[in-house]
Amino acid sequence: MEVCYCIVGAETLEELEIGRIQCTKTETLHAMNDHRCHCIRANSGMRVICTLLPALTGGEVHCADNSR
Repeated sequence: MEVCYCIVGAETLEELEIGRIQCTKTETLHAMNDHRCHCIRANSGMRVICTLLPALTGGEVHCADNSR
């Protein structure tokens, strides 16, 4: 699970597998589950606090070409 709290700014969250697009702004929380591929784009000066469960270990792949 990934939970993000947008402290300041705005972002666009796109869930790539299902095509859902969600816009968030200051003081908005979003949660992702099921390990869905997604892309977060900053629309303005954005600050976000993210919590991941289970915690990151360093071996995660975050790029479309499987690079790190």
